[in-house]
Amino acid sequence: MAGAFAQATPYGNQQVLRTLQRLIEFGGDPAAAWLDVGEVMLNRTLERYDQQVDPEGRPWLDLAESTLRRKPAGLPILVLDGFMRDSFSYTADGSGMALGTNKIQAATHQFGDDSRGIHERPFLGVNDEDEERIFEVFQDHLALAMGG
Repeated sequence: MAGAFAQATPYGNQQVLRTLQRLIEFGGDPAAAWLDVGEVMLNRTLERYDQQVDPEGRPWLDLAESTLRRKPAGLPILVLDGFMRDSFSYTADGSGMALGTNKIQAATHQFGDDSRGIHERPFLGVNDEDEERIFEVFQDHLALAMGG
């Protein structure tokens, strides 16, 4: 993805890593679990985008006056025609998941661009609640693999 993306792997979270190892031991499909994680994270990302908050729940900075003068009245931040928000997708396999968009503007808004006076307005990332949901996905897949 050329625009902006975030990856999730089990290596940063020992609970997920242990649960993934057990899932594999019981013959479960880690790729299926990562696909479910992708769906959870896509929904979480879209919720935050719609709420105009970063992954930690902090509101995005207001638009500059120069942007407000050019933008049609009443449109939310980072929304002009909806093409960027609607471009988010994810991919997953047995080793992890990546979520993002190939829209080049996404990187500018995710990270900001000081040279053009564009503030960062992050929409990609994982917070503590997301980590808990990811863990729950793996627990559910492990339970299924164990016959539950």
